[in-house]
Amino acid sequence: MINLISGLDKAGLKIQQISDTVEILNSFPECEKEDRIIDIGDGGTTARFLAALLLKGKRKYVLKMSHKLADRPWNELIKIAQAHGAYAELKNNELHLQGPLRLNQSLEVDCSETTQFATAFRLCYPETMIHPLNLESSTTYWLMNERVIQDLKEPEVSVPLDWSSAAFYLAFGAIHQKIKFPGLCLDTLQADSKFYFILKDLGHIIDEEDGLVVSPVQVSKNLELDMSDALDLVPAMAFYMANQSGQHMMRNVRNLIHKESNRLLEIQKVLDCFKIKNKVSENQIIIYGKSQRDHSFEVYSPPSDHRIVMMTALFMKLYQGGELSEIAAVSKSFPRFFDFLAE
Repeated sequence: MINLISGLDKAGLKIQQISDTVEILNSFPECEKEDRIIDIGDGGTTARFLAALLLKGKRKYVLKMSHKLADRPWNELIKIAQAHGAYAELKNNELHLQGPLRLNQSLEVDCSETTQFATAFRLCYPETMIHPLNLESSTTYWLMNERVIQDLKEPEVSVPLDWSSAAFYLAFGAIHQKIKFPGLCLDTLQADSKFYFILKDLGHIIDEEDGLVVSPVQVSKNLELDMSDALDLVPAMAFYMANQSGQHMMRNVRNLIHKESNRLLEIQKVLDCFKIKNKVSENQIIIYGKSQRDHSFEVYSPPSDHRIVMMTALFMKLYQGGELSEIAAVSKSFPRFFDFLAE
């Protein structure tokens, strides 16, 4: 959010923030003035939306990004830009762009590796009919984007609480202690709200008028889940499974390799660190959970991946100790994560 607002500001948009309200006072590309270099860090959603938007303009732009973000899929955007009169090229950790992109009445976008180009073009080019192809693992994200477009027709838009961030504390509450979540309501167009149905079915969740409460319950069943529609939930789910007795499986997790880190590999490293038996293959994770915990002080250096850092922190909190680096990574999605964890 912070990097996106900064990027939009550098592109010439006037943005006014008052408390929790954001107001945009002009429009792009009418506001663009000169060539710009914009540092966007490691936010995939920010990068792909900003790239699609900047291709509407005529100036030259360079998006500077983290090494891992540069390694994530960019071919579809580059292919579309080159096929429709614009310029896009990835040079090391920089995406070089120049429009204007001239789209026809319809555009097919391959979503086999990510939906974020399809959703970005849908938001930035409302006059073009966007056809997402190979939408096998992220249908919910596309549908949520469609709802956002409808909401934006209203004079004011309220953003619901984020299930992706809440998932880590939901997992911790379901394992260790009763936690109340004021204002957190089921939102089926957020992919990670899938966790609500999982925990509700297992008896962890009680709905209240102003939110919900999650409490520990001993589960006596093996879980087998298709995670294709909620890949960001996998790290929190792995923590939960690791601390519930049984042989648990998450399927269709192949695209985790394209996240801020290779999350398939990193989740396995975290499980190994905390002595949780597991088997990780190209497209599934099997976790042999246990309710007895080995309380030991672990030192762990994860990649700069917010969800891997949060997952590791939950293990250390539950297992009563540890030393964790790269904690600044949580600022990408949940800056106060460690404040709440301390409480």
